[in-house]
Amino acid sequence: MDGGNTRIEHSLDIASVFCYNQDEFKTWVLSALLHASQQRPRVLMVGFFVGMGQSGGIMDYSEMKKAQLIEEIEALQEGLAELERAQAERKRAENEIRLREQQLSLIYDSIGDILYYLKVEPGPHYRFLTVNSAFLKATGLTVEQIVGKTINEVIPEPSLQLVRSNYEKAIREKRIVYWEETSQYLAGLKTGIVSIAPVFDDKGNCTRLVGLVHDITERKRAEEVLRESEERYRDLYENAPNAYFAVGADGLIRRCNRRVEELLGCAVEELVGRPVFELYADTPQGKGKASKVFQRFRAGETVTDEELQMQKADGTPMWISLTVNAVRDAQGQVVESRSIVVDITERKRAEEEIGKLAKFPSENPNPVLRVAKDGTVIYANEAALPLLNVWGCQMDQTLPDDWRQLTSDVLSSGSSEDAVVECERRILSLTFAPVVDADYVNVYGLDITERKRAEEELRQSYVQLQRTLEGTVNALVSTIEIRDPYTAGHQRQVTQLACAIAEEMGFPEEQIEGLRMAGLIHDIGKISIPAEILSKPVQLNELEWGMIKAHPQVGYDILKTTDFPWPVAQIVLQHHERMDGSGYPRGLSGEAIILEARILGVADVVEAMASFRPYRPARGLDKALEEISQNRGVLYDSQVADACLKLFAEKGLTFE
Repeated sequence: MDGGNTRIEHSLDIASVFCYNQDEFKTWVLSALLHASQQRPRVLMVGFFVGMGQSGGIMDYSEMKKAQLIEEIEALQEGLAELERAQAERKRAENEIRLREQQLSLIYDSIGDILYYLKVEPGPHYRFLTVNSAFLKATGLTVEQIVGKTINEVIPEPSLQLVRSNYEKAIREKRIVYWEETSQYLAGLKTGIVSIAPVFDDKGNCTRLVGLVHDITERKRAEEVLRESEERYRDLYENAPNAYFAVGADGLIRRCNRRVEELLGCAVEELVGRPVFELYADTPQGKGKASKVFQRFRAGETVTDEELQMQKADGTPMWISLTVNAVRDAQGQVVESRSIVVDITERKRAEEEIGKLAKFPSENPNPVLRVAKDGTVIYANEAALPLLNVWGCQMDQTLPDDWRQLTSDVLSSGSSEDAVVECERRILSLTFAPVVDADYVNVYGLDITERKRAEEELRQSYVQLQRTLEGTVNALVSTIEIRDPYTAGHQRQVTQLACAIAEEMGFPEEQIEGLRMAGLIHDIGKISIPAEILSKPVQLNELEWGMIKAHPQVGYDILKTTDFPWPVAQIVLQHHERMDGSGYPRGLSGEAIILEARILGVADVVEAMASFRPYRPARGLDKALEEISQNRGVLYDSQVADACLKLFAEKGLTFE
C-alpha cells in the first residue's frame, strides 16, 4: 500500500500487455486501470497479483487469465464511453437552455407591450426586479430609477392606490386581474390595459407578481377624434333641413333624425321599430308605389327622386321625394337603406294649380307661351312678357337659337323637355310640351325660386357634412403616418391607384368616393401596433407578424360604429382577404369579399411591393405588376387585376 493506493508488482510480460515499458508501468496505481465500480483491493488474475504492501514473490498467471484481463479492459472502455456520452448530453442541454434564455430575453425586450416582474415583500411591499425596454420608453425612466425600487417610488399618484388595490385583489383571489389605467409619467400621459398575475410558492405564499401593460394611448386618442367627429356629424344629421331614415331589409325603421318629427308630427322614439309602410298613404302613389320602391332597394338598386304619398300622424296626406341608397354587409347582402325624404307637397300643389290654369293662360300667374315649329312666338300671356325681355324678343318674333332648337327637338321627339331660366331675380322651370298634330309647342313656366333655394341649402349642408367627414379622415391619416414615417404617403398612393382601377371598371362617382374614403384610412388599425415594430429594420418575428395581421380587425372595430354613407368599415376589414381564401383576418374567399375590398387589396399589394420598407428595399413596379399578373384569378380578382395592369401598360399611370 502506498498512501492508500495499491501499486502494481509486475513482470515484463504484463507491462507489454498494456503497451507500456517497465519504468512507466511502475508509476501506475491500480485505480488508473479500473472502472469506478471495480476500485477495491483485489488480485487481478491476469498473470500478476497485487502485492498489498508486499514485494517479491511474483507469480506468472498471464497465460491462464488473459480472457479476464480483456473483460476488465472492455468494462473500462465502456465506462469511459458512457462518461463521454453523459458529458455531451449535458453540454447539449446547457446550449439549449442558453438558446431558450436568449430567445426569451429577446422577446421580453423587443415586445411592444410593457412587461415587469415584482417581488412581494412583507408589508406588503412590491419591489421591481426587472422591466423590459417598453416599460422604460413608456415612462421615460431609466433602469436605475426602477429596478430595486418599490412601486411607491415609481408609480405616481393617484394611480398608485388603484394599482396597489388590484395587486392585493390578485393575491387574495389567486387569479389574474385586469384594469384600465391612465398615468402621468415623464414621457407623457399614458393609458393602458393592465394585467397582473400572482406567483405562489409551495406553501401557498405569493412571492412574485408578473405584470403586463398593453399601451392603448394612441387608440384612445383616435377614439376621441372619432367621438368628436361623430358628435359633429350627429349634430349635422339631426339638424339637417331634410328628413333622414335608416330602414332595415325587414322593412322596420331603425333610425331617423329630428326633422322627421316636424315632417310627420310624430316623435322619433315612436317611429323606431315601426314598419315603414305604415307611414305611406293608402293610395296607388302611397303604399302601392312604396312596395315597388322597397323591392328595388332590396335588390341593391339606388332609387333617386321617386315621388310618393305619405301621411302625417293626424292622417293628412303629403307628397315626398324619396332617394334611397342600399347598405351591404360583408357578404354583399343588402341589410339597410339610407333614405332622404324631401317634402314636395307645395310643389305638387303648385303643379296641380298650373294644370288647372293651363286652360286659362291669360289668368295664369306664371308664364304661358305658344311657339311655332320655326321658333316664332305666337302667344304669350302677361306673366311671360318679362321672360321674352330676357330672351330679347317679342310676339311674332323668333326665340334665340338655343331655345328655337329646343322647340324643334321637342316636336321631332314628341316628348316634353324641361329647362331652367333666370328671370328678374326669379328662377323659372319651363316645360316645353309638344302639340304634334298642330305643329307647335306650349311652354308652361313655374316659379321654383324657393325650391332652388332649399336645394342649395341642402347642397351646402351636404358639402359641410362631406368636409367634416374628410377632415376627420385626414386627421386619422396624419395620426397613422406620424407614427409610421416609413410608410408616409402609402395610404394616399394606394387610394390613388384604387380609385383609378374603380374608374377603369366603370364605377359610379358615388361608389368611387366611398372607396376613396376607405383607402385613406385602410391602415387605421395599425394605430394599435407599437411604432418600433412598424419601423423595425429587420424581418418581423412570428409574434410581431401576428400583431400586424390583426390591424384590419382593429380598424374595423374602430370604424364600425361610424355611420358612413358607404361600407367603409367592411372595406377596411377585408382588404387583406384573397380570392382563394388564403388572406386574413377571416379567410374569406370569392364573392364573399366585397368588390371595393378586392380593388383596395390589389392596389395595396402594388404600392407595397413597389415602395421601400424598413425591413427590405423596394422591389419595383415591374415586380409588383408581375405578382398581380401571375396570381390573377388565384389571389386577386381577375377583372380588378386586368384593370390594374391596363392602367400601367396602356394608359401610363404613375404614382404621384
